[in-house]
Amino acid sequence: MSDASQQGLLFGCDGKVVYLPGPGPGREAEPPVARERPTSVVAGRRIRMPAKTYRAQVHDSLRAGPKTDEEICRATGLRGSTVRPRRLELLREGLIEDSGTVRPTQSGREAIVWRCRETAEETGCRSS
Repeated sequence: MSDASQQGLLFGCDGKVVYLPGPGPGREAEPPVARERPTSVVAGRRIRMPAKTYRAQVHDSLRAGPKTDEEICRATGLRGSTVRPRRLELLREGLIEDSGTVRPTQSGREAIVWRCRETAEETGCRSS
């Protein structure tokens, strides 16, 4: 398995985003980097440790109730450029999901409302 396929997301030279199979539950995701750009590689290395903290803040915010990205930003004090990648990691790990509803943002656009996925413990179900 190549290094890029372990990350799940790669930015190409042309600026397009390529989604590759990401890590499964229990495996840490690494922040995506544009491998051809030295500044991006350095930034990717610097964000690795803070990314775990930011991911936890985003997840905790959604545990408190469903939110749009904009609402997550307000609840955590993080910028959208920090929240969106962390939310994408949580989504790929299966920890959160699209609630199926949308809410207007401050600019009036519709935004997806994200929520934590229910686990068997939370619903009272038991797996056999």
